[in-house]
Amino acid sequence: MAADNPRKQNVSIVFWPKFNDSVTSTKKRFMNVGSYRVDQQKIIFETGKFIEFDFSVQDTLVFDGKIIVLLDVSGNIRFNRNVYAIDFNGELLWQIERSENLDLIGYCPFISVEAQNPKLVSFNWCGFKFIIDPDTGKVIESIFTK
Repeated sequence: MAADNPRKQNVSIVFWPKFNDSVTSTKKRFMNVGSYRVDQQKIIFETGKFIEFDFSVQDTLVFDGKIIVLLDVSGNIRFNRNVYAIDFNGELLWQIERSENLDLIGYCPFISVEAQNPKLVSFNWCGFKFIIDPDTGKVIESIFTK
């Protein structure tokens, strides 16, 4: 059975004393989205707190009062659990549950997250659609789409 990247995903929540735009540069991916903003591997809140992941943030989605975070796992890194939920205080709520079936297939990171009301849905590299419990990160259903 193949395993996720042996390096455990570290998530740091840090208090950042000033909220300003000096963090941005032309080299960084940056966007303002409501009361938080994304800057490469960080989600920065207006309160000054930020949460930092080991990989760049590919996309975020506000769903059911949570921020769903999709990390960009590319290259030779094998990491299939790249969907997280955080609250608007920067607290980590969950990481998508591990799927042994996908570990057997191999490299199958998630490539999108979307709201298909009232469901939270994510698609992965191997052609599966997942319906995810937004409160726990558990996979409710997986459907092969290709």
